[in-house]
Amino acid sequence: MKAPTLEARQGMQFRSIRWERLAQQPATSRIGFAAVTTVLVLFGVMRLGHATPFGPGLNGDSFYYYTGAENLAAGRGFGRIAGSGLFVPTTHFPPGYSGAMALLQLMGIDKLDSGNFVNLLSLAGLILVLAFALRRETGSNIPGYAACAILVVSPVMLESYAWAMSEPLYLLLSFAGLYWLVLYLGNRRPELLVASAALIGLAWITRYVGVALVGTALAVLVVQRVPWRRRLISIGIFAAISCLPMLLWLGRNSALTGNPANRRLLWHPIGYPQLKALALHGLEWFVPADLVRGKWQALAMIVVISVLIGVFLVRLARRGQLSARFRRTSLPVVLVLHGVLYLAALAVSISLFDPATQIGGRILLPIYVSVMSLGALLGWEIWRHQGWIGRLAILSVGLFALTWNGIEQAQLANSIGEYGLGNAAPSVAESETLAEVQKLPDVPIVSNGMAMLYFWADRNAYAIPWRIDVETGEPRISYQDEVRNLKDVLCRDGGALVLFGLESLLSEQAALSDLTAGFTRSGKYSDGEIYRCEGP
Repeated sequence: MKAPTLEARQGMQFRSIRWERLAQQPATSRIGFAAVTTVLVLFGVMRLGHATPFGPGLNGDSFYYYTGAENLAAGRGFGRIAGSGLFVPTTHFPPGYSGAMALLQLMGIDKLDSGNFVNLLSLAGLILVLAFALRRETGSNIPGYAACAILVVSPVMLESYAWAMSEPLYLLLSFAGLYWLVLYLGNRRPELLVASAALIGLAWITRYVGVALVGTALAVLVVQRVPWRRRLISIGIFAAISCLPMLLWLGRNSALTGNPANRRLLWHPIGYPQLKALALHGLEWFVPADLVRGKWQALAMIVVISVLIGVFLVRLARRGQLSARFRRTSLPVVLVLHGVLYLAALAVSISLFDPATQIGGRILLPIYVSVMSLGALLGWEIWRHQGWIGRLAILSVGLFALTWNGIEQAQLANSIGEYGLGNAAPSVAESETLAEVQKLPDVPIVSNGMAMLYFWADRNAYAIPWRIDVETGEPRISYQDEVRNLKDVLCRDGGALVLFGLESLLSEQAALSDLTAGFTRSGKYSDGEIYRCEGP
C-alpha cells in the first residue's frame, strides 16, 4: 500500500483542523453558550409545564412532603396534623424537599404550586450546572450541549420530574455539590470547599442515599495531591459542614421517638429481581424498550453495546487520551466514584432498612444523569481523536438518541398532560365518595385515602392500621389494639370510616371485616364506601 503523498497528508491535516475548529468554535463564544443553554432550559421547563397542567403527580409520599412543608411554613415544625387535630412529627422522610417548598410558601407561592416550582427550578438549575461542568472539563460547549439536550428530551427525566417527590431537588443539590468540589480541587479556594460541603449536606437531608455523596467527596479529598496537613484540614472542614445537618436531623428524631430515622435494622439481602430490574432499566437508557423485551434480546443488546463502547475505550486508551481525561480529581472520576457508591448505598438500604424499595427510573436517576454526562465526555473524545469513522458514529448515535427519546417523551408528556398523575389527576375530583366526604361535618375520619382527602377536601384523617409489618412480613402485635382504638374514636365523636376503592386495600392492611364490624354502611358509591358507627 502506497504512503500518502505530501499533498494528501496536507489535505487530511487541513480537514482535521477544520473539524477541530468547527467543534471548538462555540467554546470561545459566551453569547452562544448563554443562548443555547437558555434554549435548553426553556425547552425543559416548558415541556415539564406542558406535561403537568394539573401540577406534579401526588402519591402517598407526596402527602408527607406537602404536609411537612405546610407545617414548616406555619411554624409548627416538620410533621402533619393527624385525624385528631394533633401535630405528629414526621421522622421517616428527611426534610430537605419539604423545607424548599416551605420557603416558597413563605414567599407567597400557593401550597400545592410550591412542589411544581421546586421541580421546575431544580430542572433548570441541573441543566445549567451540567453545562458549566462539562464546559470546564473539556474546554468546549459541545459536550454540555449534548448531555443537556438528551436530558431535556428524556422520558426518564420527565417521568421522574412530573411527580412531587424529592429526586429533582436532590439531583440539583448533588451535582452542584460535586461540581463545586471539582472546582475546589482545581484551584484550592476554601469558599468552594465550603459551598460544596453545604450543598452536599443539604442533598443528604433531602434523600438519605446522599451519604454516597459524602463518601465520594471524602474519598477524593483523601487522594488529592497536596501535603497531608492540607488534606486533613480540607477533610475536616468538609465533614463538619456536610454532616452537621444530618446529625441535627437524626438527633431531633431520636429525641422525639427514640429512633433516628424511623427504621429498623433487618437482613433482607438484595436479590435477583432487583438486579434484573437494574439491568433492564439501565439498558432502556440506551435503546427503546421494545428492543429488549425478551431475555435473549436484552442479553444480545448488552453484548453489542458493551463491545462498541469497549472498542472505542481501547482505542482512546492506546492513544493516551483516557489517562489524560481520568485524572484522580477530574469530573469523570468523581462521577464514576459517585455512581459506584450510590449503587452500594442503595444495596445496603434495600438489604438492611427498606426492602420495599422498587428499583426503577426514579431511584436510578442520579446514575442516569451521570451516565449521560460520561457518555457526552466519551463522545467528545471519540469525536476529537477517532477520525471520520468516530465522528460518523457519534453523529449517528446522537441523532438516534435525540429522535427516539424525543418521540417517547412527547407521547409521555401528552398522556400525563391529559390524564394527570396520582391524586393530581382531575378524575379524582369526580369521585362520588369524595363528594360525600365534603358534606360531612368536622368529625374524625379513618381512611385508606389520607392523601386524597388532604389534597382535594382539605381534611386530615387517621390511616387504617396495618395488619402485617411490610418489612418483616410478620403480624403486627399492636394491630387489634389500633383497630379498637380507632373505632372508639369514631363512635365517640360521630366519625366516619371512608374507604376508597375496596379492591385497592392491600393484603397487609387491615381486613375489611375487622374495619367494618359494628359499623353500618351509610353509602355505597362507584369508587368507595362510607361507614358510620351503629351506636356508642
